[in-house]
Amino acid sequence: MVLACTMLGAMVLVLAVQVFFRYFLAASLIWAEELCRYLFVWITFLFAGAAFQRGEMVALELLIGRLPRLARAALVVPAYVLTALFLAVLVYYGFEFAWQNRTQALPAADFIWQTLAGRESELSIFWVYVSVPVGCALLALHLLVSAGRIALAK
Repeated sequence: MVLACTMLGAMVLVLAVQVFFRYFLAASLIWAEELCRYLFVWITFLFAGAAFQRGEMVALELLIGRLPRLARAALVVPAYVLTALFLAVLVYYGFEFAWQNRTQALPAADFIWQTLAGRESELSIFWVYVSVPVGCALLALHLLVSAGRIALAK
């Protein structure tokens, strides 16, 4: 949670500085919106598993909540396992996509680096795209742990 709050705080701070620069100094920071977008993507994928574990994801439990424990487990455990398998596919193809685009530079970072140093930046869009497989893997782990707890509950 400390990391999530730090990332969200950084996003809010950068946006506030961007608003100040744009409206009070009439000079926009070209990297601010891009950085906030990338932080938002990382926050979304990285902490989806934590949100699931805390019960903060949207769920329709009207039917499942009325079922006996064994019937509930018979429905929920296979659903969690199938979802984890789907997330495993997303991990595989998400990493493939990130790896295929590893040579693409971050646009704002590349522009700034070329302006300051006269050469292209070393920052790759891979580090943004890899948030998808990392976040999906973490969410799959949370799902499998929850499925195990439900299956083994007495």
